[in-house]
Amino acid sequence: MARAGMLRDRMAIQAATEAQDGHGQAILTWATTSTRWARYEPLQGRALFEAQQVDNRITARVLMRRFAGLTPQHRLLFGTRILNIVAVPDAGYRQPMLAVMVSEDT
Repeated sequence: MARAGMLRDRMAIQAATEAQDGHGQAILTWATTSTRWARYEPLQGRALFEAQQVDNRITARVLMRRFAGLTPQHRLLFGTRILNIVAVPDAGYRQPMLAVMVSEDT
């Protein structure tokens, strides 16, 4: 179980939607589907090396309480920072926390 105060970063979960501009062209927009308390952890040293062996885009881990439906098609908004979800490892449905691997738009 997560300790009190561990999840102190507010993250918006966003899903892509398709809209049309004034000329009828399809454009990709992002809509916030929910907000959750989380913990942003930049990966460093050995943890970063091991994560990048799986996918070289991974730069951080976001811990949050488990909930259904989060996929790499979503993204997280952390203040003004955009975090693209690279992987949502399934550590087992009995685990109370998700450790989401993310990369940051620069």
